[in-house]
Amino acid sequence: ITAVKTQFLSFGGSTLVPSIANELPGMPVKAKTALLEILASRKSKENVDLVLKETDSQEPEVRMAALIALPDLVSGKDLDKLYDLLRRVKTPEELYVVQSSVIAALSGLSKDDQAAAIISKLNNTTGANRSLFYGILAGIGNQRSLKTVTTEFAEGKPELKYKAFEALTKWSDPVGIH
Repeated sequence: ITAVKTQFLSFGGSTLVPSIANELPGMPVKAKTALLEILASRKSKENVDLVLKETDSQEPEVRMAALIALPDLVSGKDLDKLYDLLRRVKTPEELYVVQSSVIAALSGLSKDDQAAAIISKLNNTTGANRSLFYGILAGIGNQRSLKTVTTEFAEGKPELKYKAFEALTKWSDPVGIH
């Protein structure tokens, strides 16, 4: 499978991606993971819905390969699906990848607009799910995001304080250093 994937990655032309997208649903696990990697490497944004569907796979390898492919494929139009996916993550690794996908989907916006979008989502979220947005804010960086997460740390419920602290330790820009 690795050799075939490497060969596919070396192909040029425009017929490879549609062929992969066509065949993906019927492939065995190892082949699906390889084909998902190819779709991501080719930045096949037109197949994001196909990849999102594979995030529901009962096969952990396929699910993770689909999640890993998403940051290369998503855009702002996929945010609602990503927010839903964020609530369904099963492991810390999945959480990190989905948070990265949200950041990638927001990348066309300014840092302030990115922060505003996530803070709006955070403000409309209750309970433990609030912590799902802390890593996204850390990835965005900027002063507004920092203020939000430090407030969550200072005033949040005990079960959320650790998650806020963890996000603060992973801050993506120098604004959080002082």
